[in-house]
Amino acid sequence: MLTPLTTANKTRVTLGYLGPSNYVKPGLFNVGEIGAAVTIAVQDINNDPNLLPNHTLTFVYNDSQCNDKIGLQKIEWQRRTLGVNAFIGPACSAVCEVGGLLASNWKLPIISYVSTSSAMSNHAKYDTFARTNAPLSLAVNALLKVMDHFGWSRLGILRDFGEKRVIWGLLQSTLVDKLDDPSNNYTLSQLLSVDLVNGGDDEIDAWLDQLRKKSRSKWA
Repeated sequence: MLTPLTTANKTRVTLGYLGPSNYVKPGLFNVGEIGAAVTIAVQDINNDPNLLPNHTLTFVYNDSQCNDKIGLQKIEWQRRTLGVNAFIGPACSAVCEVGGLLASNWKLPIISYVSTSSAMSNHAKYDTFARTNAPLSLAVNALLKVMDHFGWSRLGILRDFGEKRVIWGLLQSTLVDKLDDPSNNYTLSQLLSVDLVNGGDDEIDAWLDQLRKKSRSKWA
């Protein structure tokens, strides 16, 4: 349960934010952007007397490096040393899976804004965990529902390896497993692994055109 510190006038609640700082491109994982958003959110809450009255929020950050062992150490340090009351992140599923168990043992909330691991859907095991996006399995099912709606059966996959993000490999394998299921009437026409980070506009257009032609023609 939460064990916030009590000051003279307000109860202080400390949030522990964990995420990697070494990703190639800005986006969901970028510490500069997410850290700035957390800072603004904390300030807005503290400045609004109607939100969390008689409480003040603070937050600390540690680099989890998207590594389960390092992330576990940082979560443990935040809790034992700083007395963190709740966690934002970790950004990566591997760290979420181990960190979520610790948070459950401590009865502390842990909210991830990126984790897509299906394991985290086990609410009996991860009973203090929540996330703001769906697991990969639901994302794949949603894509296939769109295909069913429009009567599409052929699919091409363009996978980016330039960012070296594990999530794209997991998404690809989850989707391919669905396509290979004999009970489904889908055909994988082509799978391209490309470097979208360093690829130019002309290259990207050519890759998409190649996929389009393969996916639309039954004889390609």
